[in-house]
Amino acid sequence: MQISEIKQIIKRELPAIIKKDLKMRDWVLDIGKTHFPDKKETESKFDRILKEIQQDRIEQSKKWEKQNKKWDEQDKKWEKQNKKWDGQDKKWEKQNKKWDGQNKKWEKQDKKWEKNHAEIRKLGVSIDKTLLRLETMDKRHVSSIGALGARWGLNTEATFRNAIKGILEPHFNFEVTNIQDYDEEGGVFGHPEQIELDIAIFNKTTYLIEIKSSMSRADMYIFNKKASFYIKKHKTKNTKLIVISPMIDDKAKKMAKKLNITAYSHYSDVEL
Repeated sequence: MQISEIKQIIKRELPAIIKKDLKMRDWVLDIGKTHFPDKKETESKFDRILKEIQQDRIEQSKKWEKQNKKWDEQDKKWEKQNKKWDGQDKKWEKQNKKWDGQNKKWEKQDKKWEKNHAEIRKLGVSIDKTLLRLETMDKRHVSSIGALGARWGLNTEATFRNAIKGILEPHFNFEVTNIQDYDEEGGVFGHPEQIELDIAIFNKTTYLIEIKSSMSRADMYIFNKKASFYIKKHKTKNTKLIVISPMIDDKAKKMAKKLNITAYSHYSDVEL
């Protein structure tokens, strides 16, 4: 007899045998226990799993509660910080109003400066006309800028320089600009120092100009060093160095020639 036939007989006869023979039923149940848990064991496992789930839920709730407290504390900190920022914003708003007021004052001051600048230009034109009249008599007879300054009120270097600039600009149709750079390496004076130069751009040439009531050999040398500093820093090409001064001593003239600086004793001699 084949195993498959035996299996068919067991499937067909076993249910009836179990109903009639209690020992056989217990035997079958004992066999089943080795492979399948009984009801009690299954319920016990289910209860254990349920308890684990409940315990995990309790622990998770505690964690969320603890986290919520942290978030509440953080919210309070943010609320406190926001109040500080609101206070700071009010301070900034107040400061901005002050700056607006200050800007209006500066605008008003700028208008005054523009008006003063226009008056200075008019004064320069007036001086120019006066100097032209003097030239017709004999411009070469002025022996020193001190005499001219005493006569026309040009008693400071700044006033003299501004007057000459005011004469040159309309004469050559360009603007003489005063620039200030900082020599950090100290190449000009031997230590870091502010460098001041007058420049003008005419016919694609950059003119570096020194306007002084008098020029010595040392002044000429320093002007050359200032010009060299400016050319190197700004990589300026096609430049020309000009000195305008009514008093240039012989040593200064020799130094100017050596350094390729064009020196003029009168503004009317300037050729660009």
